[in-house]
Amino acid sequence: MVKSNPGYTLIEVIVTLAIISLIVSISSLNFTNVYKNLSADAKLMQSAEKVNFVFSRSRVNGFVNRDIYAVRYQQDNVNKKGTFKAFLDNNMDGVSDDGNSIIAEIDLSQIKVDILCNGNHLNSITDMYSVDGMFGKYIGKASGTNDPIIDPVYGNMKITLSIDKYQKIINISNSLPDIQE
Repeated sequence: MVKSNPGYTLIEVIVTLAIISLIVSISSLNFTNVYKNLSADAKLMQSAEKVNFVFSRSRVNGFVNRDIYAVRYQQDNVNKKGTFKAFLDNNMDGVSDDGNSIIAEIDLSQIKVDILCNGNHLNSITDMYSVDGMFGKYIGKASGTNDPIIDPVYGNMKITLSIDKYQKIINISNSLPDIQE
């Protein structure tokens, strides 16, 4: 009497391994794409929160402390990437009052930045101030007084941060910064 061996044939094992290999390779490609997408989205969200913080912090500090804070953005015109910062500037000369009073700063060297203010694209912001909790453009001093003249033009703007096809928008409306989802 011949006994039958209840094992698998070599062909069955090879076919099973081929199917498993195919499933693993497809899932690893999808995992890599998901990881890249989540990484870009996380980097954008973190940067958007930091830019929002620059504006919020200068606005709140200016209002609460009754100080004037400058908000600056300098951009590399070739790749549209740059740095936001806010600092105490009560005399509105464009320089930190004590040389060390930067309250917030963010480097966006890996992120494309587009600033839209009243229909105009801005490559830099060099004359933006937070006065009494409102953002404005410094025009000069009023004649006969030392009071600054502030144009509220910067109170409404849209800042778009992007990496590849992903983007986050910070909308400043009536001097209130907000991250759009």
